[in-house]
Amino acid sequence: MSIVYDLTTGQPVDWTHLLPATLTGTVALAQQADGTKVVTLASKRLFDLYMAGYGAGDAPGSDLDDCKQALLSEATDGPPGMMVWLDAKGGGLALQLGLPHVMAACEEPVIIPAAVLKTEGAQPALLKAFAATIPATTQLAQATPAPAETKLPLRPGYYVNSDAPCGEAYQAIVIQYTGTAFEEGSDLCAIDGVTHDGASYTMTEKCQEQTKGKKHTANATIAVPDSDSFVTQVAGSTTRYRYCPISSLPASWQNSKETVPDFPAFGQGG
Repeated sequence: MSIVYDLTTGQPVDWTHLLPATLTGTVALAQQADGTKVVTLASKRLFDLYMAGYGAGDAPGSDLDDCKQALLSEATDGPPGMMVWLDAKGGGLALQLGLPHVMAACEEPVIIPAAVLKTEGAQPALLKAFAATIPATTQLAQATPAPAETKLPLRPGYYVNSDAPCGEAYQAIVIQYTGTAFEEGSDLCAIDGVTHDGASYTMTEKCQEQTKGKKHTANATIAVPDSDSFVTQVAGSTTRYRYCPISSLPASWQNSKETVPDFPAFGQGG
């Protein structure tokens, strides 16, 4: 990957004009082993997003854990510089951290979806650049709100905060998606309707607290970059959740069913 150029001006892209300061951090020009020059961004927030998405499609295991540890070690003295580029196919901003040759196997790009970049404060010009890469028929489909009966493009099952290994999950960092509802703690929220704009999905939910029976209706928006993960933003804090098979979860989940809520419905407890 080399320097990204603006095709309309022929000049290198100035990421500080497209991304907020929280994401650009320190901008530098680095040189790779082959002599190629690249622009890097060193930002704690950008690195956090990278780590949240790293290995999302990989099976849990010691190799993945070792790579994550190697990446974290690169940030011991501050956020490391990362290469960035637009990924039209992935519909977002691609990030990659250059590692020493002995750890090259851990180098893996992570795509930050346009929907997440929007919540982080990316400039409209950057978001339009992603839209311009989508075929006209797809743009038309995305501009038209999906019907209320549309389901989320997520695999039913248990989703764990990406900061924690699946095998160390506990209730406070787990959200269950049954295919028709989300269960978080003792709250069960049935999805009553869904509309979407690209990877951003807005849901109308009918919720019930399952110990006291208190009900409420709410709207929630999540980014769904792929069928095995989603991203939430609460009070300005972005959290990525990834799918974890039941077999990878702690023993307390081993008798669970992905499409059946864990918590007994109000009035049906034992």
